[in-house]
Amino acid sequence: MSYRQRAFQFLRYALLSLSVSLLLYLIVQAGVDEILLRLSEVHIGWLLLTFACMWGNLCSAALRYQCLLATRVSFLRVLEVIMASFLLNYGSMVQGLGLGAKVGILKARQIPVSQSSAGIWLEVCLDVLICSSIVTVFLFVAVERDSNSGNIFIIPLLFVLAASVTIAIIYRLPGRFELIGNFLIALREVASLDRLSRALIFTVGNWLTAAAGLYCMLNTLQTNAGAELGLSLLAMTSGFLTGLISMVPGGIGVRELTWSYVVSQGAYPFELAGLAAILYRILTIFLVSLTLAVTTLRESRES
Repeated sequence: MSYRQRAFQFLRYALLSLSVSLLLYLIVQAGVDEILLRLSEVHIGWLLLTFACMWGNLCSAALRYQCLLATRVSFLRVLEVIMASFLLNYGSMVQGLGLGAKVGILKARQIPVSQSSAGIWLEVCLDVLICSSIVTVFLFVAVERDSNSGNIFIIPLLFVLAASVTIAIIYRLPGRFELIGNFLIALREVASLDRLSRALIFTVGNWLTAAAGLYCMLNTLQTNAGAELGLSLLAMTSGFLTGLISMVPGGIGVRELTWSYVVSQGAYPFELAGLAAILYRILTIFLVSLTLAVTTLRESRES
């Protein structure tokens, strides 16, 4: 086994250990007896609303990527691609492999790599823009004027650093100028004002449905416990940013801990919020897996 392969394996196991440790921490905080009690008393109505919000979240993500691809690929096909890359990202335990899988799947369907990569890049930019804006607004509202507000700029600075490292890596690639040139051409074709406006609307819808799903999940476990939709929105957007910076695939563990902490800043108990965050992740994976299995089975029967 080469040095790179050993380093790759070490990174996978390190990220897996981190994810498991954070999830175990949340489970211990909730307590096994409390978990069993809450699961036996779930509110079915709120649970169905949670699934509806999750489905809406998947649909808005598919509509956005279809818009950014600027091709005639059908909505159902794009939805399948997004779900497959979602599951691969978790299964690989390597950050970014899900995105690479998305590019590979689309390439097999005659979509140029430069075009699909440009769409993915714009997706990330829109998510960072919306999430950073929401987090910043909440911080400005919550933090007193005389306090140290310099922490607001930590996240943008980290992304500048990450962009610098990415550019440095690309600079060492063979054929880098052709790669960058093709990417910029595809980006120019994709990034029209009309297309970006529609993608921005889908992005806002994506995060609103995600926040609504977490809010419904909190109420599924216990109604009238102080769950707040605003804090759910802040939890989702800040969790995305912390998960992205952590380099843990899907932000597993990191995002759940962030969601729990932010939600518990209201009246909702931290222990119960941790359980809700874990269940939200599990139900999302279940919904994606079930939907992908149904669509795959339907295609196999038609062929």
